[in-house]
Order: sequence, then C-alpha cells, then structure tokens
Amino acid sequence: MAKNYDVNEQAMKDRVRMYRTSLVGSMDGQQVMDLLVAAGLFHPNLDSYEHIMHKEHTKSQRNRDMLDAVVSKGPGCMVKFVTALAEVGMTDLAKLIVGEEPVELPVVTSQPVEMDWSSRVTEDVFGKERWDKMCDIIMRSNPLLKNSGWDGLIMPLLGEGIEKEDVLSSSKDQGKRPIDLVLETWFSMEGQNANVKVLVEHLCKIKRQDVVTVLELMLPSPPCTNFIHKLSAQKKEKLKKTELMTDDTLLLKRKLTKLECGDLCASLGVDPDRVRQIKDDSTDSLVVNGALLTEWKKSVLPKDFNVYNLIIVLAEHDLREALMSILEKHKDK
Repeated sequence: MAKNYDVNEQAMKDRVRMYRTSLVGSMDGQQVMDLLVAAGLFHPNLDSYEHIMHKEHTKSQRNRDMLDAVVSKGPGCMVKFVTALAEVGMTDLAKLIVGEEPVELPVVTSQPVEMDWSSRVTEDVFGKERWDKMCDIIMRSNPLLKNSGWDGLIMPLLGEGIEKEDVLSSSKDQGKRPIDLVLETWFSMEGQNANVKVLVEHLCKIKRQDVVTVLELMLPSPPCTNFIHKLSAQKKEKLKKTELMTDDTLLLKRKLTKLECGDLCASLGVDPDRVRQIKDDSTDSLVVNGALLTEWKKSVLPKDFNVYNLIIVLAEHDLREALMSILEKHKDK
C-alpha cells in the first residue's frame, strides 16, 4: 500500500488536470475502479459509481467521469488513486501525478493484457482473475431459460457428438470446471477463430446477456460497436436491404455536431479541403451539417450504401446519439 507522508494532494490534483488527456486516453477505468472500490473511495451501490461505470458509456467517458469524481474527493483520495494506477501496471501514469510528492508506489512486474473483440478465448490472454470471473458467471445458469447454462454452449462451440455427461465426467477427472473444459476444447479446435466476438455471438443466442455485460467491461473497444454485435443476423439482413432515405440524413443533420459531421464525411470520402471550406462558411451547425451531408450524397455516396452501412460507420466513430436515433427509427424494419 502506498505510504502517505506529508503529501500535497492539491498539487497532485493539479497534475491530474494537467495530464488529463493522457489519463483519459490510457487508463483502464474498470481495473482502476475495482481497486478504488476495494480502497473505499467508491461504493457500487451509490449514484456516482453507477454514473461513471454505466455500461453504455465509452471508455473515454468513464475515464473522464472517474477523474472528475476522484479529484472531488477528500483527504487521501489521490494516494489511493495513484496506488490503484500502479497496481494495475500503469506506473508511468501514476508517476506523472505523483511528481515530487513523497508517495511510495507499489512495484508491479507485469502489465495487464488489453483485450479486444479479436482476442483469443484463453486464460493466458484473459488473465486468471478475468477468466475466473467470466467462467463463474457462465456456470450460474438461469433456470428460467432453456439451455442458458454452461451446457448451452456445448452444441454451438463443439458441435454434435459431445454430451453434457461426457464433459462432466472429463472435467471431474481433470479437476476442472465444465466450462473451462468446453472453452479449452473449443480453442484447441478453432484456434484464432475462437475469439471474444464469436463467443459473445453464441452467448447472445442462449440469452446470456449477464455474461456478455461482464465481457464488455473487459474490452477497451468503443461500446457503440457492441450494438452491432448484438443485432440478430435477420435484423442485419433487413437493414442491409433498407435504402438510405432523406429522413435518415436529416436525423444525422440534427444529431451530429459540426465537428462530428465533418470528420464523418471526410472519412466517407468527401474531399478534406471541401469539408474545411464548408465548415468555415457558417457557424450554424445545422447549416454546415446540411451542406456536408449534401456534398457527401452528391459526390461520393455509393448507390448501394444502405442503413446497415451507415450504422457500421456511426459505431466505428463512436457517434452514440446518431447511432441510437437511426436504430430507433428502423427498429420495426
């Protein structure tokens, strides 16, 4: 545990503000928050925790809200915060905040593994703590849902010919949980194709949103992409067949900021110089957005560009409000 001698916590808070951009972009908020809860700085049942760790927040949103909450806390908050950073392997960030203050940081020899949707589903990649957390929750089957327990994954992951009793017997002989054996066997069969994205798709099919939520909190990728992963195959096909209409672009016009719309159109092929020119022509975001979207439709919009293409682009840019508006508009398609 970090020692607090005669620490100027205000100076440390000032450095949090000074290095805010680096902290927001680099922190693993979930790991840090777990340690801050253990240290008593936050409580899972209080509003501040729920607001910061809301599952629909982006990684950057969580980190920004966490920093704001930490610096608003009383004596001892900064020592607990830098200790948590060091304990999850973010020692360089902790040292930025500590500066010359007499704080003894814990020494951590290994860096946490950062996961994404393409990460292999193995204990080595997840780390024992994250792996055990996921497996424990999968083992807690929901008696109200058919095939919702660990055995519901046998067929989709391992195929026909493997029975529940076989897994139970083998796992007992090897001293493992049944789900460990299922996942290990799946990985040995599929290799790199046994990744987080595919596992989430199978979990959604057997209605294990509780496990999906745990996995999402382990991932640094923008949560907007989670909406795409959760769409059923049937829904995706319908959206791919849905032509982009004028009222879709009108939604974008209203829901995007001038900066967001400019970046989006530039990424979709509108000439960057033309984007800058349009943005400089007016300070009214609705006027600018309308001109940008018109330019996009006239100059580079492919004839086969559909609603599904649009939500993919919005998700990749983490444009949550616009994405949710488009999905809501087409929810009955």
